[in-house]
Amino acid sequence: MTALVLKLTDAGLAAVQSAAGSDLQVIAELGITSAPFDYAPTLTALPGEFKRIGSVSGESAAANIAHLTAYDTSQDVWSATGLGLYLADGTLFAIHSSPEPVLNKAGPAFAMISLDIIFEADLAANIAFGSAIFTSPPATTEVRGIVELATIAEAQAGLDTLRALTPEAAAAAVFSWLRWRNLELGQVDVRTPNVGTTGGLRVRANQETGIGLLQFVTPDGTVEIGHLAAHPGGGLEYSGLLAVHTPNDGSTGGLRLHANPETGIAYFQVLGPGNDEELGFFRFDADGTANWSGVGGMKAGGQKVWTEGNDGAGSGLDADLLDGKDWFGGQDVGFSIVNCRTPNIGSTGGLRLQANPDSDNAFLQVLNPDGTERGFLVIGPDRIMSWNGPEFRVAGQKVWTVGNDGAGSGLDADLLDGQHGGFYTDIVGRLGYTPMNAASYNDFLRDVGSSLSENGYTRLSNGLMLCWGRFNSLPNMATAVTFPMAFPNACFSVLAGGVTGGAPGSQDNWPAVRPSTITAAGFSVYSANDDAADCTFIAVGF
Repeated sequence: MTALVLKLTDAGLAAVQSAAGSDLQVIAELGITSAPFDYAPTLTALPGEFKRIGSVSGESAAANIAHLTAYDTSQDVWSATGLGLYLADGTLFAIHSSPEPVLNKAGPAFAMISLDIIFEADLAANIAFGSAIFTSPPATTEVRGIVELATIAEAQAGLDTLRALTPEAAAAAVFSWLRWRNLELGQVDVRTPNVGTTGGLRVRANQETGIGLLQFVTPDGTVEIGHLAAHPGGGLEYSGLLAVHTPNDGSTGGLRLHANPETGIAYFQVLGPGNDEELGFFRFDADGTANWSGVGGMKAGGQKVWTEGNDGAGSGLDADLLDGKDWFGGQDVGFSIVNCRTPNIGSTGGLRLQANPDSDNAFLQVLNPDGTERGFLVIGPDRIMSWNGPEFRVAGQKVWTVGNDGAGSGLDADLLDGQHGGFYTDIVGRLGYTPMNAASYNDFLRDVGSSLSENGYTRLSNGLMLCWGRFNSLPNMATAVTFPMAFPNACFSVLAGGVTGGAPGSQDNWPAVRPSTITAAGFSVYSANDDAADCTFIAVGF
């Protein structure tokens, strides 16, 4: 990060000016604040300080410059706009203030803070630091510090005196240098990093014969597996066993090529995943004959190859001719039973084809491994095909017939009585209203209060209330009637009537309800009868 320049307080300057010899002023802690403030040399404490870091280290970078590095390795999250350095005795030594954050720290990371303290006089030698941790000044031949890594091009140029080499850049530079120079070698061992398991290479040259050897050695470096010889005339000669494996030979196996100089036979060996199991091999004889030896035979283009050793009965060979003749030969063939079975019928069963000359039905019979019938296809003269078995499938899917459809069949039809399934599930849309089910019907008629007597009432859960009773109407005048239970809200209607049997004045003069008198509490009737009359009523309200 960019170095921050701090300003000394009066107390800090006085302390460092008074230090001399081995009595140095020790910078011990770094304070952090997020409160903006103006610099004043008279400050003795960092305004708004919320954290203090004790991991502080540094050294003199020049006579008037001290370089300081501080570390916060906690999980704290903070943002700082100001810093303050404290001496070992608690004196506020120097401060830095900014209106914007100068340092931010996330929880999982640690913060490294780099500071340069510039003095007006040569006072850097009077300061020591309280923590001997790594500092980060620029690196020189005399001072440990930060160094830049050289690129491969800079390493190959070999001119840079400041940058450091990585192993990759160093290797590229060395090989680039060796490429253009003649070397006189005795023996050079080149091995993979895990030579203990994979072996290695050895390069050597014979000065008397002029032959160069690239030698393949065992993991312990003591036994030669083979070598490649480069002759002075430019020819290459390989001697020994050469194994060629895929990169992940632990799972995919590999190949091995070797030759027997005594017999003149060359082998191309195919190995299993562990390279310790032979799956088969090609043998190339001296006369040019190629032979494959493997458990599974040979295939060409994914198809089995027949030889004089695997043709004949049970081979599956489908020849064009049988004993030099076509099977049908242009003639009609009459047969009763023909058995067709797979080569391993003992485990997979087979087929039997037969025809019934009396019924003109043809049968394709499917057999179990023990020869019993599993089912059969019948093809009649009308070309209708029937399967006699538990079920019939097409491309693995069950076929429905008039014998296995209906309830429980699993048949998922597209229409039911010409309608999609949604037609039957959208009851409201189909009927135009929401029908009442049993639960809502029972709840609609549920009694929530009643008096089942001659003058009584009943109240239902939907608020409807019925009221009934008997009364005696007075002759030629109005009679007021009170309900046995007043309606909570209002009475909608009242039906009332009655007559005294046999009285001549009753004809056409029975009591009648006066609608204007209907209230929640009762009603009145008017009777033109010359005699009193026994009456009944029923009222509806809520």
